[in-house]
Amino acid sequence: MKYINYKIAKTFLFLFCLSFFNITIAEGIVSLSQDQLNQLNNLPSVEVSQLLLSKGEYKTGEEVYGSFSIKNDKKYILSNFKYTVSLVGDYNKDGIAGVVYDSKSFGPEILGASEKKDINFIYKLSDTFFGEKDYGIEVRVYTGAGVILGWVDKTVKIIPGSKESSLKENFIIKNSYIDVSGSKFGLQEGPTITEERDASLHIVVNNLTDKTVEVFPEIEIYNRSVSGELVGTFNPNKENLLSKKDNDIKIDFKKFIYKPGVYEGEVFLKNIDGKDISSAILFRYIIIGDTATIQGVTLDSTKILKNKVVNLYLSYTGSPFDIITGKVFEQPPMDTKISLSDNKGNIFAKYEGKIDYNDGTSIKIPLTILSSADSININIDVYNDSGEIITSYKTNIDEGDKEMNWLNIFIYLAYIIGALVLIYIFVLFYKIIIKKI
Repeated sequence: MKYINYKIAKTFLFLFCLSFFNITIAEGIVSLSQDQLNQLNNLPSVEVSQLLLSKGEYKTGEEVYGSFSIKNDKKYILSNFKYTVSLVGDYNKDGIAGVVYDSKSFGPEILGASEKKDINFIYKLSDTFFGEKDYGIEVRVYTGAGVILGWVDKTVKIIPGSKESSLKENFIIKNSYIDVSGSKFGLQEGPTITEERDASLHIVVNNLTDKTVEVFPEIEIYNRSVSGELVGTFNPNKENLLSKKDNDIKIDFKKFIYKPGVYEGEVFLKNIDGKDISSAILFRYIIIGDTATIQGVTLDSTKILKNKVVNLYLSYTGSPFDIITGKVFEQPPMDTKISLSDNKGNIFAKYEGKIDYNDGTSIKIPLTILSSADSININIDVYNDSGEIITSYKTNIDEGDKEMNWLNIFIYLAYIIGALVLIYIFVLFYKIIIKKI
């Protein structure tokens, strides 16, 4: 009887360990953790600080060695973020740089949950001397979609290098701004613009030469809301830069108003020979209107079986803050179409309905699986009242699903073993009871 008790105890211990093992694997693999689900209720948030530079004075063309600290305020991974290092100047009274003279992009980078780390960079200054003024080295951090997460800057002194004077050194960009209905904003402030508001870009150029010079502005506009693609180019009329004077080149924003979103522009000033007389001049602006930006999508399970219900978690942002009125632009809920398909294009789940993108930052959408699949491609289109697509989003999670298949096979085998152990215990108890009788 002692032998039987020991055998039963050993069996119970094995069953307990196996059951705990099964449950732990099942919950950890099949479902997202609570922290992962909470991720979708908040947008990324970081702290950018402690910009350190190798020194405080540089010559044109010199390399700047620096570092900055970045801390992830959220308990989930921030992936695919980028940053720019720029030479800026013409600070306004609020300490915001009015002009970006030169810029270089770095990344992508990854930041772990609640992680804080230092990032080192090497940034080569332009060979052009932009004149005696207050300069700064600025670091800006962006999401992969181009949304600014934070920035930090430090003032520096720039002096001419040993190189001979170039064409660009004869023309100084200064005090440039964006005018919206009589209010002035720095080029990087990103004012909000509508078709009803009078808005213009003002590039102020000081011609240091002894003669009037003809310049031909060229403008490129990029969509920074989602994709970052080039959406249009514009060539205003030529301008005459008077000698020894500040010349205001005024460009009407109505020339490059596109659909609602966040945009960045680059202005190139060229002489009659097609040569640049200055570095690219960067500016930002926002077009107010029906806006929806998809920040991320995930599923609470990547095991796709017919008739199973899977929850899709969609994180998003709606209309941007209107810097003119101090309010968020009101917009109606928008038609949204979501489809899940395999690698062969077969759709196994879909959703069509209205979502209010100004209400909260995330939504849970239950989806009924129409057919089993071993790969997942997600496509989302958002439409305005006119039936136009205002934003699209695509992603896939094939690799994660392949790992899931092997792990799920292992889980099922573990459950089968557990069931066999239960049967064994039942038979063992049955024999013991029969012996007692």
